[in-house]
Amino acid sequence: MAYKLCAYAGEGRLKLSTGKKLLPGRKQVFRIENDGCAQRDVIARATERLEGRPLLKMVMHNGKRLPTAMRHLGKIRDVAEREIAMLPEDVRDLQPLKSPYPVEVSEELVAYQGEIARKVAPR
Repeated sequence: MAYKLCAYAGEGRLKLSTGKKLLPGRKQVFRIENDGCAQRDVIARATERLEGRPLLKMVMHNGKRLPTAMRHLGKIRDVAEREIAMLPEDVRDLQPLKSPYPVEVSEELVAYQGEIARKVAPR
């Protein structure tokens, strides 16, 4: 697992290393579905409200686990099975994908990335 700092004290952070792209700030992922099947995901800023179902839920606050995050292992397994079943069949297949599952970045997050890059760019 790799951990990359994307925000500090409420301000977005970036890595400027070549090939180490990082989207700054807190984020949310919205899943766009059609007839119970995932069509694409959109990575957005946490404050955005976009079409689709938000996937990320807060489980910690001020270093403490939230009561809503405490679920029985069987419930967690059921949710995971349901989410996996909603993915397109070729994504769940063991064979290489013919085309990748579409994941987009929201316009607002791209703009924020540019704003943070301008702030930290060497002058």
